[in-house]
Amino acid sequence: ETCNDQGVCESAGPTKSVICTISGDAGSIADCAFRMAADNGITSEISAVAISYLVYYDPSKYTFSDLSCPIFNGAVNTCSKTLMNGSPNIDQTLPPSFAGGPGHKLFVNSNPDDCTNCIKILIYTTVVPANPISTATLDASGNVVGNDLVMTMQFALVQGLTNDAVNISLIDASDKDGNFLTLKVVSERIITGQICPPGNTCVLP
Repeated sequence: ETCNDQGVCESAGPTKSVICTISGDAGSIADCAFRMAADNGITSEISAVAISYLVYYDPSKYTFSDLSCPIFNGAVNTCSKTLMNGSPNIDQTLPPSFAGGPGHKLFVNSNPDDCTNCIKILIYTTVVPANPISTATLDASGNVVGNDLVMTMQFALVQGLTNDAVNISLIDASDKDGNFLTLKVVSERIITGQICPPGNTCVLP
């Protein structure tokens, strides 16, 4: 497997891209920011209302622990698999609209088909009209406008790490009309682009 300067790695399987790096002592929890923005530099705004992707981990180094998006000074964390009282959260979501979030549902599959040491995460909504997952955009110069932080992925460290890469493989994303969008990871941030024509490769290097 080889990686370019943007953190995109080529292998026999799906294209892997670095979404963050994690550091910490063995036994600690490391945070990994999941960021998204729509490429609004040269095209009309194309924002995703749904996205799915794979997250890879090395069990000798770290394992997936949870999702996090605390609101109200940490009093509520709708993304977590556990409620504040310690009981399971059967309805994991991004923060609701009254807290400034999109309220999308989160589905975590810890044992996806044909994938070893990885999980599959789906962010989606059943609300019509659908809100974008992230309202952040890129301007014509490629700068991020708005808050691109969607949530935080958390990993339990098995050993001490310093700036160890966390890789993901993008599967697909769609807009409010159900069109598939082009996708790529640039500088540890997912960028959604124009509508992807049927039959084309939507995940770009």
